[in-house]
Amino acid sequence: MRRKRQLTLIRHAKSEPHGEPDSTRALAKRGRADAAAIGRWLLEHEMVPDLAVVSTARRAQQTWELAAAELDATIPTRIDERIYDNTV
Repeated sequence: MRRKRQLTLIRHAKSEPHGEPDSTRALAKRGRADAAAIGRWLLEHEMVPDLAVVSTARRAQQTWELAAAELDATIPTRIDERIYDNTV
């Protein structure tokens, strides 16, 4: 029997205020805590992904790294610039 497929979209956690180039903005202190909480929530709800596709934006990559650290698995991750540009 095939496993049901599910797409889960996660927006980056709270980032630092504007000031540097948008793509290089890091997570704020609150964002780092929230990102870890995202990982705990995914684990608690049995939504551990088979693959993570992450934007090239620094804050998105930090969000995923902190969330993934809370999971009981190593998740293959792809960095894809199309996500940052919001293209198909």
